[in-house]
Amino acid sequence: MKPAAIQFFGNNANPYPGQLYLDSGAHNSAALIFRTAPTGGTITERMRVTSDGKVGIGTTNPDTARLRVETGAGGPRDAVHGTTFNNNGFGVVGSGIGNGSTGVLGQGSNRGVYGYSANGFGVLSESSTNVGVYGSSISGTGVLGESSSGNAGSFFGNVQINGRLTKSSGSFKIDHPLDPENRYLSHSSVESPDMMNIYNGNVTTDARGLAVVTLPDYFTALNAEYRYQLTVVGQFAQAIVARKIKNNRFQIKTNRPRVEVSWMVTGVRQRRLRQGPPYQGGRREDGRGARHISAPGGLRTAQREKRHARAAAGIGTATKRRKFYRARSTLSEHES
Repeated sequence: MKPAAIQFFGNNANPYPGQLYLDSGAHNSAALIFRTAPTGGTITERMRVTSDGKVGIGTTNPDTARLRVETGAGGPRDAVHGTTFNNNGFGVVGSGIGNGSTGVLGQGSNRGVYGYSANGFGVLSESSTNVGVYGSSISGTGVLGESSSGNAGSFFGNVQINGRLTKSSGSFKIDHPLDPENRYLSHSSVESPDMMNIYNGNVTTDARGLAVVTLPDYFTALNAEYRYQLTVVGQFAQAIVARKIKNNRFQIKTNRPRVEVSWMVTGVRQRRLRQGPPYQGGRREDGRGARHISAPGGLRTAQREKRHARAAAGIGTATKRRKFYRARSTLSEHES
């Protein structure tokens, strides 16, 4: 009879630890396997520890994971469930130390990561120098926030959006200028079916009743479909747009000299600079949902800024992620 490769032994040194030992050297390179059987059922493998220290629960191949847990279609709902009753504790903690590593990766046909809390944080993510939360989706939603009575998302700091922002309503809230310590001032936003830019100011005509208004040097490159509004201030007089916008300037004429005029000019963003066609009556203008090539301020800027942000965060390309997801899915199919 050959000697057993597995041994149970203890140590007579305080605190007398006990050990379950499997000789995986020259004598045995197999895994340590744990099997159980329900009453009247068949013996089934539940867990194994490979010779190199990897642990698989519900799988015979831990693959590249130190611990891999899987449940079959008829198995428990949760593969891993972590609970803590300690104040300020964490049910699950994931940490990625190496360059380009990830602390927690969630992948699923419905939700990659789902967090819920009755009165705290459903998901808490922090970063000292890089991205705290990163969400990406090939065809769905990268990050989804939902709340029945609170905020689906709260941002304390600057927010940058490279792309179209679609919302059902809009407002801003700031400290009240008359009582900033105790009150807020809330205003609604100006809305338009067009991608409209607004420019305004005051100007006083000269002795001939003329005044030239100089707009930003990018005005004509950015805008089209100009519209004008003039209001005379302080006296009864007439004011007209004597010369329309050309080379980022236009001329105002009044029937009296030295008349103060309050002016406003609006322009619709040039089509080639738009993220997409404007919404009109709930539908896109071209009816096809087409994407348009954009210059600064549109899709091209969004793509460039996204590349820069991803590079700064050490995040791979979408192609690499798709290959990774396909590889993970293929591996799971082979193992099932």
